[in-house]
Amino acid sequence: MSSKTICIRLPTDVVEKIDQMAKKEGVKRSQLIRKLILQSLKSSSQDVMTLAILSKKIRVLFARVEKLEEELRRIGRR
Repeated sequence: MSSKTICIRLPTDVVEKIDQMAKKEGVKRSQLIRKLILQSLKSSSQDVMTLAILSKKIRVLFARVEKLEEELRRIGRR
């Protein structure tokens, strides 16, 4: 994998938390940060897909509800 170096400033308490997590996982700080960033990016793209799928399903569901309401109104007029 090709990569580039970046530099970020984080609050001390955040860096300490990252160090604790890295130690717990047995990896270097940079490895953990890379993993977290990549997971976040992958997750957010999946979230967009999930939202699109849910949106479509909701539209279909509303259409079915409208049909049922129309049918109930029709039955009620008899």
